[in-house]
Amino acid sequence: MSPVPAAPYQKRWVMLLQLVAVGAGLVLGIVIRPEAVTTLLFSAVLQLVATVIGWRGIGGPVAYAGAVALVVLGAAADPALRELLYVGGFPYAHLGLALATQALVSRARTVTGLIVGVVLLAAAVAALAAATTAQGAPISTALLASSVPVLVGGLIATSSQLRRARRDRVSQGGEMIAPSMPPEAGRAASSLLTVALLSESLGDEASDARTAVWSEQVRRIALRGLGAEPSGDAERLQVQLEIRAERDHADEALADATKADASPRGTATEPDGTDVTGAPGGAHEPNDPGEPPSELTDREREIVRLLRTGASNAAIARDLYLSEATIKGHVSRLMRRHDCGNRTQLALLATRWSL
Repeated sequence: MSPVPAAPYQKRWVMLLQLVAVGAGLVLGIVIRPEAVTTLLFSAVLQLVATVIGWRGIGGPVAYAGAVALVVLGAAADPALRELLYVGGFPYAHLGLALATQALVSRARTVTGLIVGVVLLAAAVAALAAATTAQGAPISTALLASSVPVLVGGLIATSSQLRRARRDRVSQGGEMIAPSMPPEAGRAASSLLTVALLSESLGDEASDARTAVWSEQVRRIALRGLGAEPSGDAERLQVQLEIRAERDHADEALADATKADASPRGTATEPDGTDVTGAPGGAHEPNDPGEPPSELTDREREIVRLLRTGASNAAIARDLYLSEATIKGHVSRLMRRHDCGNRTQLALLATRWSL
């Protein structure tokens, strides 16, 4: 079976806009500096390579930022291209900086990658400002003009994140799956939730873009089965999943994950059948597994509510206006506190809590 190709990271019209910028820069360059046609052609090839990297997401957003920075640094180092930068005959430089910034802010997976990308873009901005200054422009004006594409790209990425967070928050008030669902439906929903959570974990740990794309596709299919993520052009209605399975029909995986929490510590049985515990004061009734632990903070309750819907760490972070690293920290502490080996066990355990 042939592998499924990775999905584009940029929309088709964005790629076409970049191709138009490359073509326009090449035509303007030949008109203004016809003697530098070889340099212009080589620069156009670099721009096309950077366009493909950004469109297909090859190497991630850091690689895209590096490719755009290389194009700008190369243009700033050549006298003919430097003149084109100054007169506006090199449109790809500004467009590429804006798109690379947007990709870096939206898709950077690690703090290290974000820092490296910022350094690369800062070097490109500095080179662009230096090229403008070399043509006689004041340094303050050159820095301001060179920083505008980066600011625009960051603003677009931030606005997109806020729109997604607002849409997720509003859609949480959607239709609830009935708590009285049949046990078979509860087990099916638990299985789909497990698939979604495991796929997200695999995507976070993936070392290549293709595996990350496959994992995201599997996660979306599982959430679609839960009714949490519609397909196509259907109305984007987020359906929150709440599973309250009967105790005698609990899933075996859930029973294994919650065995220590669901049973009282030190329980023993007398010959007459009376249960006793090792705690002072005699018998002690176990806590209702449907009741959440009393030590959960308000923030942890919010995270748990979203975690048991199958939401990813990134989606939870957008919804609560927190960083993804903060969400990961909360989830890790909850896993250790409740003796869960992974976030899937934690989510399955949380489906029995009445939050």
